[in-house]
Amino acid sequence: MEESFVENVHQYALSWDEYDDTHPLTFAVSSPDEIENAFDTITMDKSAALFRMLKCVVGEENFRTSVNKYLNDFAYMEAEPGDLWDTFDYVLYEADNLIEDDITINNYMDLWTEQPGYPLITVKSTNNGSVVASQTRFSLSNPRRTTDDEKWFVGLTYTTETEMDFEELTPTVWMKPTDEHTVITVPDNFGWIIVNIQSTGFYRVNYDEKNWKLLLIQLITNPDRIHVLNRAQIIDDAYHLCRAALVPYDYYTSLLEYLLMEDHVTPWNTAITGLSSTMDSIRRYPTEYLKFKKYAKGLADILYDKLSENQIRNATTKIGWSRLLTWTCSVGNSRCAKSASRHFDAWMAGHEIPYEMEEAALCAGMKKGNIAALSKIHKLYNTTRSPSQKKTILRALACTNNIQMLLSHLNLMRLDDVDHGSLQSFKTVCDNVVNTPVGVKALSSFLIQKLNAIQSSPIRDNLNKYIVIAYSALAPKVATDDEIAI
Repeated sequence: MEESFVENVHQYALSWDEYDDTHPLTFAVSSPDEIENAFDTITMDKSAALFRMLKCVVGEENFRTSVNKYLNDFAYMEAEPGDLWDTFDYVLYEADNLIEDDITINNYMDLWTEQPGYPLITVKSTNNGSVVASQTRFSLSNPRRTTDDEKWFVGLTYTTETEMDFEELTPTVWMKPTDEHTVITVPDNFGWIIVNIQSTGFYRVNYDEKNWKLLLIQLITNPDRIHVLNRAQIIDDAYHLCRAALVPYDYYTSLLEYLLMEDHVTPWNTAITGLSSTMDSIRRYPTEYLKFKKYAKGLADILYDKLSENQIRNATTKIGWSRLLTWTCSVGNSRCAKSASRHFDAWMAGHEIPYEMEEAALCAGMKKGNIAALSKIHKLYNTTRSPSQKKTILRALACTNNIQMLLSHLNLMRLDDVDHGSLQSFKTVCDNVVNTPVGVKALSSFLIQKLNAIQSSPIRDNLNKYIVIAYSALAPKVATDDEIAI
């Protein structure tokens, strides 16, 4: 479960919270619309990631005791955000287990909940053999609007090549907002250092050139010496540091070479998130796009061999492999595509699809482009009670290369029924439709059609919410002029 959490919640929240215009967790709302809009990825996933971080800071027993006491004390009362942190401070005081003499949970968590964003921890070795860390807010915005005042209390966990301790998750070094830098104690000739054990802290880490090279050598020669969550963390941090122009892109592409040695689902899923995003961003440059797609297909061929060799034994692993199979098929692995197509044909004839192959198979069915397939998949969407299966189906429905089928898919959304659930479903549809050039054209055409209808609609204000969602999905994906409907 930890691996699924890091991949689907922790990393996802980091990627949402890396721009200057994001909001803090605690902020004022004054209308029902603002309340509804407040429940976004930052509010939901970042909150979960911060609670996981806090649990590692105070220990699981103190965490459970504090939460239970808070729920009992305020069961029939109004509460302020600080009431929860005060409860933690009370429990820690009673247990004689303060995290630092001059750091309380209240002032620690206030900075994490009342400031937007999160820190980038930069770790460097000095000439005298010591290691120092500094912090600044991480941002992909260009130009940046952040200031040096945005800093946090950060509890650091770390290990080195000579120590190899990936199980101690309680911070042993504390960075304070007033510190210009913090010294990390390391043994002599420590080799590489990894900060943020098992990705428990909500921050990214950058290293000096020497440490990046040592980590790469370790991953290529024996990746299992590094915890799987830290292997995923290294890939994720390197990719986003490249996007921020803080490290060269060859750091990231060199790291991907180690995937030849990787048999675990989580680092692979982290890698394909970055690969998919990169393919989207360079679609505006056809020559580079084709080269990168060929590179991605080479990785997909390697991955499919690994997927074929690994037996899928549990539900968590199946979820991870399902995403990898879908991506492997989507970038052109012929064996994957044929297998998915066979499973879809069998499903149309009344057989079950293996869980890990479901999305890839339904996607293959949509690519066949026939109405019978579309009708049966829509029927499955309307009858299933599984929220996760509904999301799988919505993603698969966007796989068709037929614009008319995509328009039909979009039109089936109930745009007259404006509630949080329908808005979220429509957002899921749009986010997946725009993953192909054909989908970009379809959503653009759909918007033009709907804009005319909205002008005379009695529920125009409600429909505008859908238009905003559609444009937000479309804007970063348009690569060429002919993808914009006129």
